[in-house]
Amino acid sequence: VVSTPYGEGTKQAELRETTIDQIHLHWTLHPRKVSGVYTISEEQKKERKLKGGLTRSPWYDEQCMRMTDEEIAQELDINYTQSAGGRVYGNEIDAMRAEGRIRPIEYNPELATVTFWDFGIGDLTALGIAQITPMAEEIYVIDYIEKNNEFIDYYYSWLMAHNYEYVAHYGDPYSGRQRHMTGVSLFEWLGDRGIEFDSDPTSEPHKDEIHAVKMIMPKVHINDKLTPFIRAINNFHYDFDEKMGEYKAIPKHDRFSHGAKAFAYFAVNHFFPQGKKSDLQRKIEKLEKQYLHNSTEEYTIQ
Repeated sequence: VVSTPYGEGTKQAELRETTIDQIHLHWTLHPRKVSGVYTISEEQKKERKLKGGLTRSPWYDEQCMRMTDEEIAQELDINYTQSAGGRVYGNEIDAMRAEGRIRPIEYNPELATVTFWDFGIGDLTALGIAQITPMAEEIYVIDYIEKNNEFIDYYYSWLMAHNYEYVAHYGDPYSGRQRHMTGVSLFEWLGDRGIEFDSDPTSEPHKDEIHAVKMIMPKVHINDKLTPFIRAINNFHYDFDEKMGEYKAIPKHDRFSHGAKAFAYFAVNHFFPQGKKSDLQRKIEKLEKQYLHNSTEEYTIQ
């Protein structure tokens, strides 16, 4: 197999994690291309407004001048995290890595805990757990699962096995309310078991959800064990329209979109609830005020 990288979740990226023999043909191995090689700092790169990496050469500089950031990552740097073109949250996830916000994170019983879902009707279902500090100064994604061909009781059991106290649940307001052959929607099935969703449709779903995620991303930390979720956020992307010569307005629906969409339902409904405060939102704000008043006392939501 001969290939260049295109994101972390592709078949080529999966083969990279196997025991198959691999040869990496980086440009620095070519005697002509590496001639005059030099290294710069991040500060120098910013000052000179250069694209690409810190290890460079005259040949590399020339290539960078006629390539996009994604093309440089794919064709020159063998960079799996930055090579997927049109990434919706590319800048945000790159900043998260640079700032060390993808790291080990444990459950904190003193923080408000919420869940976020994307229901796969004959498709992948994604379910994550996040915690929010008082006044929403920081958001921690602590656990995540995505599966195909599993019934809703599988995800319910997975969630209950954590034995956390959840204060809010967010999910797809469209498929969640859709009635199935049983005559019961997923929201109703889960509601009968104590999981009440606080999710409403927005006027411009894709635009509103993406804006909400981008707004909260500087506060987000992700448990570094959640590889499928990290890949979903990193590889969620717009399709390129060859005829128009530009990226399409709506992100592509694929294996990476489910985790990204699930997180977006949380972002838009918790932080930007379309001009209204839900009962769950008021409960969370009450918990935050109690926490700030006396952080040594244990609180429960009535």
